[in-house]
Amino acid sequence: MFTKLTLVAFILSAFLIVPAQQKQAGRNDGGPGAVEYKAGQVWHLNLFGNPVKITILALEDRKGRIVHVRIDDVLIGTCGDTRLTKTIEHIAFPEKIMRKSPMVLVENQAAIPDSYLAAYRQWQGGKKHDVSKDAMPEAIREASGREPPMICN
Repeated sequence: MFTKLTLVAFILSAFLIVPAQQKQAGRNDGGPGAVEYKAGQVWHLNLFGNPVKITILALEDRKGRIVHVRIDDVLIGTCGDTRLTKTIEHIAFPEKIMRKSPMVLVENQAAIPDSYLAAYRQWQGGKKHDVSKDAMPEAIREASGREPPMICN
């Protein structure tokens, strides 16, 4: 009897805890209760089985809302147990594309070092302002490029 009662309590607690964690993490889908994007937020996105860190650098209105991000921990290969990662200094996405990505908010107001903003400022000062039209996973894969083959010892 005690085991059945424990099992029922465990199942009920799962129904109460999981929605609370999802609400705390913040919704990204643009629906009611969705988190509004702002500079300094840090999000995680599971990219092809590997988590990447997305930091919002800036937002601007330019034919729709544009979200400027830095992406850290993009896996480009492994060498034994060592994960080789890359940072994408800047990509601009329409907010609509960001909302379609299953990201989880992990920090609401992180400090943004000036070094993080250099690529964004270069984008601002350029003549052509590229904004990705691809879904986030495809845009990240394209921006990370192909690395030359490695020899692991």
